[in-house]
Amino acid sequence: MEPAADSNPTNQSNAGSKIASNPSSLGSTPPPTEQDLMQNIPGHPVHAPSFCEFALQNLPSAPPASLARREAILPTELQEITTEEFDRSIKEAARSTQAILALKLPQSCKHKAQDLVSSIKQSKRKWEETSIVPDDEDIKIAR
Repeated sequence: MEPAADSNPTNQSNAGSKIASNPSSLGSTPPPTEQDLMQNIPGHPVHAPSFCEFALQNLPSAPPASLARREAILPTELQEITTEEFDRSIKEAARSTQAILALKLPQSCKHKAQDLVSSIKQSKRKWEETSIVPDDEDIKIAR
C-alpha cells in the first residue's frame, strides 16, 4: 500500500518558507551587510597595499631600544673585574666549597662540590702562572 499523498508534494519548501518567514528561528545571526556581500562576491579582488603604503601605515611602534644598557644583553657578555676582586672571588668560592663539603650531603652532591673545588683551584693556578683568563670564561681582569 502506498503512503497517502499530500496535497502539497513539496513539504520541504513549505517548511523552508516557514523558517524564512519566522526570523526568530534563524537564531541571533544578523543578515549580511552590503559590505559583507561585496567581499563575498567573486571578481572583486582585495587590494594589497604597495610597499610605500605598507611602510607608512600609522601603526603604533615600539620605542627605540636604549643604546646605553645597564645590564648584559647576553649571558655570555664579558665582565671586567679588578685583580683584587678576582682574588677575593676565588678565595670566597674556595671557602664556600669547603663549607659545602663539610655538610652531610649525598655522595653525588659531594662529588660535584669536589669538582668545583678542583675547577676553582685550576682557575686560580692559571691566573697566577699566566695572568690570563681564557675568553670562554666570560671574565676580563683589568690591571
